[in-house]
Amino acid sequence: MTNNNAAPAHIPVMTTQMLGALQPKPHGLYIDATLGGGGHSRAILQSHDCRVIAFDRDPAVTPHADSLASDFGPRFQFVRARFSQMENELRKINPDPVDGITLDLGLSSIQLDDHSRGFSFQHNAPLDMSMDGAQSPQGAESVADLLAAIDHKSLAEILALEGEEPHAQRIARAIVNSAAPVRTTSELSRIAENATNAKGPKLRKQLARIFQALRRHINDEAAELEAALLTAARILAQDGRCVIISFHSLEDRVVKHAFAAKKIGAVNEAVESNEVAAPFAPTQSLARPSAQECARNPRARSARLRAARRTAAPRPKNIWWKSAA
Repeated sequence: MTNNNAAPAHIPVMTTQMLGALQPKPHGLYIDATLGGGGHSRAILQSHDCRVIAFDRDPAVTPHADSLASDFGPRFQFVRARFSQMENELRKINPDPVDGITLDLGLSSIQLDDHSRGFSFQHNAPLDMSMDGAQSPQGAESVADLLAAIDHKSLAEILALEGEEPHAQRIARAIVNSAAPVRTTSELSRIAENATNAKGPKLRKQLARIFQALRRHINDEAAELEAALLTAARILAQDGRCVIISFHSLEDRVVKHAFAAKKIGAVNEAVESNEVAAPFAPTQSLARPSAQECARNPRARSARLRAARRTAAPRPKNIWWKSAA
């Protein structure tokens, strides 16, 4: 019997560019901070006789981790953890500096293709959007719970800051003033459409911004990315590579600022100078997927890759780049 709801095969994004920027080497140790479907981990492991320790906060990736462990044995290890937990978890396994780290930010195909999780406005489902099922730092277990408790001003700020939504005030007011609690993706989409009368492509872009904003907020994605960048600067060996693929301007802007910083204040008590070199130096300009890759995998269209080399600067204690806002 044919399963019409079967998810398409996982296709990792910008794999060739990622490998070229990461520069895996024999016997090296690499961190895949966003395992997802395992495509990037597999590519790294196949490129050389090296090791990969992979992280992901989503329990749904476990079958992919199991497959990699079966195929590559002790060369692959998986830890379920958020970016903000990654450094502590890694120190338990490997206290030494690593040769490279890669992150593929945003939603994975696993999350998008499971319509029951509410990540997409294209399918009716409960408004969940939790990436790990854990209670969010904001105290709401799901987007539906968040919308049931939030006030108009706070919701408008989320839509404007996390989604860059130009009609944030109008949409937030419509959601908060809804006659009934907003519990499904279809209900949220209908309220947003009625609030602005957007149609066609404009409506789809508006809904994408709204869903992005709520997802980013409920999963604390901005703070988690900052934690990932700080961890990368603290665990990488000198000349180790950091490769980050992002899918929208908010993420890319943070990565760009972090990689582009030239000088920072003293980051260790042993450093007497008031200024030291920043922990990263860019190794290439912004890279985008090829037209051929976008034709094969439309989800790659908004991907953008940045890479940097770890300098000899001391390990930073806190974030070293100015706000990208």
